[in-house]
Amino acid sequence: MDRKFLMVLLRKNFLLLFLYFANLFIAPSAWSATLNIDQTKVRLSLEPGQAHSGVIEVENPTTSDVIVKAYAEDWVYSLAHDGSKDFYPVGSMPRSASRWISFVPSDFIVPALSKQRVNYTVKVPPDSEGVHVTVLFFESSIGGGVQQGTGMNVMLRIGSLFYIDTAGKTSRQASFDKFAIAQKPKEMTFTVSFEMKNTGTQDITTEGLFHIMDGRGMVYSRGKFNNAYTLPGDIVALSAVSNEPLKPGTYDLVMTFDLGKAQM
Repeated sequence: MDRKFLMVLLRKNFLLLFLYFANLFIAPSAWSATLNIDQTKVRLSLEPGQAHSGVIEVENPTTSDVIVKAYAEDWVYSLAHDGSKDFYPVGSMPRSASRWISFVPSDFIVPALSKQRVNYTVKVPPDSEGVHVTVLFFESSIGGGVQQGTGMNVMLRIGSLFYIDTAGKTSRQASFDKFAIAQKPKEMTFTVSFEMKNTGTQDITTEGLFHIMDGRGMVYSRGKFNNAYTLPGDIVALSAVSNEPLKPGTYDLVMTFDLGKAQM
């Protein structure tokens, strides 16, 4: 085998690898539209021992039939508390409602350009208090559907998040600790920071602002805190930056937080 042939072979292999990776980068945008659901968030307020039934519609906007599997999992907010979530097996998290929910069908085919109704029932235990959560996932196999594709098989899932409040047995409370104001050396900007702990029995999503004003109510600086997403017991760091310089003097710092944003 001479050198010229080796070079052609290597170039050919490189081309094949390039095309393969190109497919990996291009394909996800098409897969993301394979399934839609009409409710990505379900919030219920139920009495202890009460049951509630509802419907979630799963839509297949493609021109091919899709096999779908439905199942529940536990979830918690990730350590960043920025709204992202980590998922766990049923019943493994302290605020799990995954054993409270039943649904039919759990395995079904959604024909091309059609919808499938999934009926669910949530039953709250008599001793429940506070908020409990679960997610109902709908999973399909891309490339391994009713009509087999070309051998590429990718699993796609989309979830409906459930927040189940126990009516009359919830409280929204928070405590604040480690308050600090820090100014960077030789800079006029400063950061306001502290920790918030969800001390109640309900989920809290914060949205907060601060204002720095003098005794006459004149505002000299303002800033916005990062949004934080918490379940009961979670601790999250909040901070905001002011880029407006302050002259030496005495000021009041006023912080305002919306602890009920999660209910929207």
